[in-house]
Amino acid sequence: VSVWSLCCGGVRWADNMQAVGTFSFWVAVAIYVGVMFADFLTGGVFAWGLVAALFTFYRQDLRSKFGLKSNKETILKDFGLWCCCAPCAIAQETRHIAAAPKGAKPANA
Repeated sequence: VSVWSLCCGGVRWADNMQAVGTFSFWVAVAIYVGVMFADFLTGGVFAWGLVAALFTFYRQDLRSKFGLKSNKETILKDFGLWCCCAPCAIAQETRHIAAAPKGAKPANA
């Protein structure tokens, strides 16, 4: 999971979003690639915070779907994780989804 998240983060993130019913796989891939391309075009520095904020939003959505704590503290932690190690955030989300009881659907899926 960690290597896959590091080498193919967009594919892994898209699979996560499809697994919880947020987006279809290809829509999520397009969002990820589009956001990363926009980040590349701006040199990464300006858009870096915006990219982290966007993916923090979807991580908070994941939290709400699984009934996990979501408050200012978790938002700050999620933002920091996406800023410092996006592959780590993707791997952690993947592991959480995989650890959910089989056959159980997220609350809002």
